[in-house]
Amino acid sequence: MLYFHLLDKDFNELQRMRSVVQLQPGEQRSCVTCHGTDLTKPGKHATTGKPIEPLAVSANSERLTDPAKVEKWFGRNCRWTLGRDCTPQEKGDFVRYIQSL
Repeated sequence: MLYFHLLDKDFNELQRMRSVVQLQPGEQRSCVTCHGTDLTKPGKHATTGKPIEPLAVSANSERLTDPAKVEKWFGRNCRWTLGRDCTPQEKGDFVRYIQSL
């Protein structure tokens, strides 16, 4: 079971979401697997080692500028991390979160 907590700037919980992820025995996946714990810093793809630009808009002003790239990113990463497509609510919450960093 995976829980997401949307927090405000004072770390008060605004919303909680629950999701089920299918993994192989011993496999663990989360956003931090590739993006690290500090989303203002570059990450590294868990499998290929390819560098990944920071998720935080404050550190990567190009992050949300191309709608097609944003949708492609959500499609790929939601399926890899959650095992399903993200809901529109989850997408909106995540965009709002990375804009706040």
